[in-house]
Amino acid sequence: MKPTKLLIGLLVFALQLPASADTAKRPTGIKLRLANPKKVTPSGHVLTTPKSTIVVDPGADPKVGIRKLSTDAKNISAIVLTHEHLDHLGALPTLVRHGFKGKIYGTSAALDAAKLMLWDGAKIQRSNAKRQRARLRKEGKPCDHIHAAYNKPDVEQTISQFRPVEPGKITAISPDTTVRFELTGHVLGAASALLDVGTGAQERKILFSGDLGRANDELHAPPKTFGKVDYVVQEYTYGGRPAQGPKPRPMAQLNNAHKLAKKKGGRVVIAAFALGRTQTLLFMERQLRLQKPDNDFPVYLDTPLGEKLTQLYKTYPNYLSRRIRRFTAKHGDAFSFPQLHVVASGEESKGLATFLEQGVVIAGGGMATGGRVVGHLKQSLPNPNDVVVLAGYAAPGTLAQQLQSGLKEVKIYGKTVPVNATVMSINGLSGHRSHQELVQWAKANGEGAKIIPNHGNGRNRQAFVKALEAEGLEVLLPRGDVMELN
Repeated sequence: MKPTKLLIGLLVFALQLPASADTAKRPTGIKLRLANPKKVTPSGHVLTTPKSTIVVDPGADPKVGIRKLSTDAKNISAIVLTHEHLDHLGALPTLVRHGFKGKIYGTSAALDAAKLMLWDGAKIQRSNAKRQRARLRKEGKPCDHIHAAYNKPDVEQTISQFRPVEPGKITAISPDTTVRFELTGHVLGAASALLDVGTGAQERKILFSGDLGRANDELHAPPKTFGKVDYVVQEYTYGGRPAQGPKPRPMAQLNNAHKLAKKKGGRVVIAAFALGRTQTLLFMERQLRLQKPDNDFPVYLDTPLGEKLTQLYKTYPNYLSRRIRRFTAKHGDAFSFPQLHVVASGEESKGLATFLEQGVVIAGGGMATGGRVVGHLKQSLPNPNDVVVLAGYAAPGTLAQQLQSGLKEVKIYGKTVPVNATVMSINGLSGHRSHQELVQWAKANGEGAKIIPNHGNGRNRQAFVKALEAEGLEVLLPRGDVMELN
């Protein structure tokens, strides 16, 4: 088996390019290939014009095996990133390894965060490959063909091709295409990307929404609108889903977890995504201590990537919400307080999991499929005095989802662990827009344009389309792999 077939988690795109310079001069029009019109993840689009090939958000997913490009990566003119989640940029190092030499465009904050995400991804790839080789070796099977999907030189070369573009600035990225970013409020630096292709009668403005954040997000500046466009490629992650239950009260839920752990004499273990969710939780903990100055419950931040990203948040105040900026002006650092302790080494993390009696641990691994939170859960789940808090979306089959479903026993590192701890969820922290908010964004940006739903659950697409059409918006659904935008 060839090594490339075992590369983990890469999305690659298929779109045949013109075979010669003469062919390229023909008026072939503008074509778009969507990666996942009926799936939430991974992302990835290929836009071809008479003079260019632009890739938008080359994502990766652990369940997606490598697929060879039907064209050489060397023929890609430029890559545009809307934000730094791996399902939007995880295939970058492989495209670079396969010969992509062009520039990679995104906002300054998104690209700085992407550097951290790619380095962390490379570390995980090495660890996964090492573990897989050890397992095969133990079983007496060949293992030399197992390699990480990408390595340090791949990441270094990828980062060297980053080119930051500030929100609102129009930048040429190919002979016939410009890009303009505007923030979306999803994560730090996340932005929608408007690609303006061609001139005169042949000009087309194609808006890629990226992932859209909440209008009233705690951390991030709210989404901005664009002027008149021709096409809108819009995500609908939560599109077609009705609102559920009363308005969530995340601060009250976190405070309740504190109270219960103090009453029982136990600790709180919070499973948190390093990007966005960790910073939100730190801000919530900071506010709790302002409300109750006598709250001396220690907080341990046990996510090296989360700590690095938190420091990055502090360097980009203009990308953050007005609330955060006002808070910082009045009270100082929004993400730090005297009771906060940063856990540096793996050994320190293991000691904390074993010996901590009371306190709050914010540990990396939002779905509890990996990261330091797994070691904490192994220790805390059997303890009836402890409180386990799930602070984000949990995909089916993950340990977090099993805990949410109320299982009394789970498997960790291959061993059965009883669930005696109290398991709670904090709701209302999603970085994605609700169904109604997505429709509102479409109305603000898609009037007079054709809206192409993408990056969402196919089972909910019809309901989302009906909601858009009820607002008088025109929807264009792909009928094949490639759409002509003429």
